[in-house]
Amino acid sequence: MKGPAVKKAQAKPGTSPSAPPVKPGTSAKPEPDSDDPFAIAQNPAGGKVIPCAPKPMKGRLHRVVCPMCDTQGFVPKAAVGHQVRCANKDCLVPLFTAPADADEAKKPRTPTRMNEEEPRRKKVPADPGAPKNPMVMYGIVGGVLLVLTLGLVAWLNQPAPTHLGPANIPLPVAGDDDPDEDNPQTPVKPPQDTPETTNVKAADLLPAMIQVARITSGNRDKAFCRRLTGDTALRLGLTAEAQAEFAQMAKISSSTSRDTKYYQIAPLVEDFWRLRTAGKTADADSQLKKAAALSDGIPGTGVLAIESGISLAAALAETGDVPAATAVVEGLQRDQTLATQIDAVRLGVWLTLATSIQEDGRRSPAPDAVFLWNEPLLTATGLELALHRRWETAVAWATSLKNPLTVSDTLAAITAEAVAVKASDATGDQILTAAAAHSPETQLRVLSLLAQNSNAANRWQAASAALPAAPENQAVSPDKIQAVLDSDVTKTAATTEQALALAEFAIAAMRHGDEATAIEGIGRLYATLVSEIAPTTALRKASAELQKDEQGVRRRVAEQLGLSDDNQIRSRYLSYRRNIDRLSAAAEDRRLLLIRCLVRIVDQGGLKAVKAALKENDAVMEKEVCLDDLKQLLDAAVIAAGHSSADIPEDHPEHVQRLQRTEPIPEIAAATSIGAAWGKYSETGRAVSITELENSRDLYGLRAAHAAFLAELAAKKQQAKPLIEDLAQLKDELWREGCLSLAAFALTENGHSTEVSGALTTINLSPTQRLLAMHAMARALLRESQP
Repeated sequence: MKGPAVKKAQAKPGTSPSAPPVKPGTSAKPEPDSDDPFAIAQNPAGGKVIPCAPKPMKGRLHRVVCPMCDTQGFVPKAAVGHQVRCANKDCLVPLFTAPADADEAKKPRTPTRMNEEEPRRKKVPADPGAPKNPMVMYGIVGGVLLVLTLGLVAWLNQPAPTHLGPANIPLPVAGDDDPDEDNPQTPVKPPQDTPETTNVKAADLLPAMIQVARITSGNRDKAFCRRLTGDTALRLGLTAEAQAEFAQMAKISSSTSRDTKYYQIAPLVEDFWRLRTAGKTADADSQLKKAAALSDGIPGTGVLAIESGISLAAALAETGDVPAATAVVEGLQRDQTLATQIDAVRLGVWLTLATSIQEDGRRSPAPDAVFLWNEPLLTATGLELALHRRWETAVAWATSLKNPLTVSDTLAAITAEAVAVKASDATGDQILTAAAAHSPETQLRVLSLLAQNSNAANRWQAASAALPAAPENQAVSPDKIQAVLDSDVTKTAATTEQALALAEFAIAAMRHGDEATAIEGIGRLYATLVSEIAPTTALRKASAELQKDEQGVRRRVAEQLGLSDDNQIRSRYLSYRRNIDRLSAAAEDRRLLLIRCLVRIVDQGGLKAVKAALKENDAVMEKEVCLDDLKQLLDAAVIAAGHSSADIPEDHPEHVQRLQRTEPIPEIAAATSIGAAWGKYSETGRAVSITELENSRDLYGLRAAHAAFLAELAAKKQQAKPLIEDLAQLKDELWREGCLSLAAFALTENGHSTEVSGALTTINLSPTQRLLAMHAMARALLRESQP
């Protein structure tokens, strides 16, 4: 059956992967509907930029909201139409154009000249004693205006604070409601008046959530709050109440000139799955039709946009409308060569899947597992189908994809879900058939995943039989000049697929108690990766030589190639240097892949095998891993897997090599703060260590995902109130929201709903943050009530 048609999302200016970069000094209009928490408006810097003040102050009373992070700020009225800087110092795209206040624009214009709109007044006889010459009065007025203008300019030139401290928002009080609400005369009961019961019920949370959603003071996104209350009502089966909440969301949005209709897509799709599972196909299709009609409003970027796109695409694929599903996802694709863009996409994908997998009764996936995917949006759509047990549709979606590595990633993600929920052997056979038709590497990857069930002895035997022979080493030594000149640095998808397959093979061996084979599999993984490109240690050494001893390298070029002509020597030297730089860049990416494969193995309980493999063959892999702070991704995985800091593979300062000539990958700097956060958590057992993640500016998305992942795992150890107090120390509002959502769900699922409810009424949190936590509680409670 064909699903409702969805128009192909149009790429917005400044966000299309094929669009040329905006030049400095030019103007790029931000997306008006990009009100999502992580939406990125591509505004170039140009001219004088006025910083936003975080609070209203003299001369800065005009309220603006950053289209990137939704942080409110205050600027002079004169700044309307000009570029301003976001008050949040961690904002990814801090520059935007200050819009005019929509509410202000609706007010009648104040007359500015007596002969325009001012009502006519009865003339008053002039005072005979008044001066006849008006120039004196004009001079006095002009002097006063000049002094005021000079003072205003001096005030405006003061720099605004750029550092946001921990949340310090007053608890909501009665009467702090939006005057535009449907029942403005109804007093709002403060959440702290809500009686605490021994057993909090999801139905009891909805009225309290609506009260919180009505609060204006400190509320980052009132429309989003109504989306949460509407979604909760839908989950409770209260269709009329949900429609009322969505109607209020639309009312709030229209009063602020924002298009947030797409906020309804994910709740409507969730209702589609509930109805479809219950056999109410007609009602389910009606909900999907409503959701699909809103697809044109999905902005090009943002976490909520990604959540909406993935959920809608999966539902459309289930109804057979694959072209429409593909169009939705393609509208969210970003330029994968730009680290900040793909990082933002991966964060949105991870948060979306973390929520879905939590509701499936399991902990969220380790961030690096999702950040490893080649095209995360496409793979996430396939996994979303698997989470709804639509195995046939999920496999069909995976095999319809174009990129070989993306097909492998998607089939692997579907297989991992099938193993986690103990799907039937027929389902495993179906996935395996598709994998075998795709490539031998994908077949080994899927077989190894299926073999990770300790009872699947036949799968393990098949995986062992499918293990290919050790690869021949074709890597070019940097010492061989001619070989470097002839080298091709193109990374093949097959090599990456095989490395990923070998990581799963090592996990399967460990599950079947064959530690020696697990160690061998890890060693084979490393050998595969260095078979095409020389070890990173050798290439960093060659780069350092180019940096420090150019003349010595020139002499070696001349000697090895038998050249005497200076022009020929110079030409070959430049070619050699260029290829070394290319090989070095490829080696840095390859090393990140190696470490993330090791992270995957550690996450699945293979720390002992990893530590042993690092020491194999004169510790060649250990030298590769310990080059710099990128190793801290592995250290963090050890702590996240439940080990102590004493179990972390030891550092080797003698292996450290400084990177020369090649720009370091951003994961290195991000890994420093990630390692510090997890290390401090291991020592203290307190989630306040998350604040260490804010000590970096690289890869906002990866750090945010690790923050939320740490918060969720901390919910197993910390009590509700201390944990929420720790999360409130985060300076980034959006991080608090993600952390609170996952932590509140985990705490509630562990039987601490009453403690969470009490903590939310006493700790300083914004209404949006409080409501996200309550929404997570409702989801967890509803899951517990399901048969």
